[in-house]
Amino acid sequence: MGTFITLYSRGFKFNFETLSFTETGGIYISSRPQDISITIDNRPIKNRSGLLQKGTLISSLLPDTYKVSIEKDG
Repeated sequence: MGTFITLYSRGFKFNFETLSFTETGGIYISSRPQDISITIDNRPIKNRSGLLQKGTLISSLLPDTYKVSIEKDG
């Protein structure tokens, strides 16, 4: 169990498609205006932009191609 915790803390995730550990990555989205909606592959992501934080970090993404959508009402 310690091995799994160590790998996870170093940015690895178990990939069930390949049945192996894969290093994960992430993207950081910062926008002006800040009141936007973010989706990745049609899955909503909470926008964490605000007074103290200037953007949103989306982490633990396995290597793949993703459709990122950033929208604002109006």
